[in-house]
Amino acid sequence: MMQMKRVGHKTASVFAACLSGVLLFLSFPAYSVSWLCWIALIPLLTVIAKAKVKTAFLLSWLCGTLFFAGHFHWVLSIHGYRLLHHGVLIPFMGLNIGLFGAMLSFVSRRQGVSLALILAPFLWVSIEYIRSNLSFMALPAALFAHSQYENLAVIQIAAYTGAYGVSFLIALVNSASALVLLSLTDLLKQRKVSANHERGGREVIYVPAAAMALVGSVLLYGYHELSSPEGEKEVKVAVLQGNIDQKIKWDRGFANFIMRTYFDLSRKAAMDEPSLIVWPEPATPGFILNNRRMLGETQTLVRETGMHYLIGSAEHPKFQKSDSPRKGTGNTAVHFSERGEVLRQYLKIRLYPFGEYIPYADVIPWPRFIVPNKEMISTLAGEEHTVFEMDGARFGVVICSEVLFPDLSRELVKRGSNFIINITNEGWFNKTAAPYQILAASVYRAVENGRPLVRAANTGVSCFINRFGMITGRVRSGEEDRYVEGYLTRGIRLGEEETLFSAHGDVFAYLCLGVSALALGMPSRSRVVRFFAGEK
Repeated sequence: MMQMKRVGHKTASVFAACLSGVLLFLSFPAYSVSWLCWIALIPLLTVIAKAKVKTAFLLSWLCGTLFFAGHFHWVLSIHGYRLLHHGVLIPFMGLNIGLFGAMLSFVSRRQGVSLALILAPFLWVSIEYIRSNLSFMALPAALFAHSQYENLAVIQIAAYTGAYGVSFLIALVNSASALVLLSLTDLLKQRKVSANHERGGREVIYVPAAAMALVGSVLLYGYHELSSPEGEKEVKVAVLQGNIDQKIKWDRGFANFIMRTYFDLSRKAAMDEPSLIVWPEPATPGFILNNRRMLGETQTLVRETGMHYLIGSAEHPKFQKSDSPRKGTGNTAVHFSERGEVLRQYLKIRLYPFGEYIPYADVIPWPRFIVPNKEMISTLAGEEHTVFEMDGARFGVVICSEVLFPDLSRELVKRGSNFIINITNEGWFNKTAAPYQILAASVYRAVENGRPLVRAANTGVSCFINRFGMITGRVRSGEEDRYVEGYLTRGIRLGEEETLFSAHGDVFAYLCLGVSALALGMPSRSRVVRFFAGEK
């Protein structure tokens, strides 16, 4: 009988972990059932709060593996990426949530379930921060906060805490709910509060009340902030979406077709009289400054239309073998004046590992199934955070996946940018959720820094995001905003004042790391009691 009970308990625990993984996956794009994120962790938390550390780790790892497998299923559409890679990468990513579960169980067994669940939001944010800043493995995607990118009232707090503040709030609601559920379960079983709840049970009232009060305060602040005016100065910008198929993008036989597409879109956009026309990353078939004919024709277009241009250009594509030696070029944004002069360039700083460079290639003997060809493209990385100037406005550029990293956009704002431009090519991912997941992260760059953000994407989503994180316009054809050709012009209000986040960065995340370190380092409660009782 006892054996059957244990089997039943293990089965229920595995089901709870899987349920949390599925609910997390459904919270994010493409499904975007964002409210599920506020309850998604409850099943997992209720089974790991009293579990042994090893058991909690395994259950949480299972939850994380299911979540990331669903969330990043689009990676399989990338050229050269195989199921074998997925079988290594996704379980590895699941270790992040596995580590969270192990830490929660460790604190619970030493300090009690109640305190562990109170500390759960700090532990969660710490894991998100570590995952987002782990050298070449850094991946600041699929954060709790990203599920709420359309919930404008909630995300305004990011101007103070970064996206991690929203993640903290969601984790707090989950942990407070789990605390209530565990206590009700004890009551329904007609038991006294377990040893792990021996602090008196008042937390069951105080913690949910505190969570509700915090959520209420965040919402009140958010609605108040949304009613405040934007900046007074305005500049008009046009974004182009060429919708160039990935199969022909680097085929020299289609170079004229590609340039003609962008020339035609530019002339149409110029009729709206914008100050700046933005081409996506990398729009030109080859590095524009190395091709006299391409450069000359482009400069003629610029002078003809009489406005500034920001053009994405690159020497070699990602994920392919380079057929020529490096020429000191990489993934670049080139700024042309209205007279056709090349004013400045920005060279992408944060490169994509295994796509644009091989991490520690001289130190780590990567196996062939990860790096099948040592001659994979080795793109030159930039070193300078470049700020461009135009008609009294200053803007900075992040290229492709750089928009995921908050420190890059923040640095541009600290250097005086009034707005941020993200040029990108997400044609690698076909019609998957990837562009929307990246869009979700892009929204936070605007809110964190109080700056509008403009996106120009080859296949979409090209759009305008105001300083509140509201998407004010997208390049569309009917209801479709991906794999359509078009352009869009909008006036954007320039940001002037620094937010707390843009001024001081990840202070909130550092606080969570500090609290987590203290929680893990505290002696067990029994040792503290014995110490004050004078026992050895």
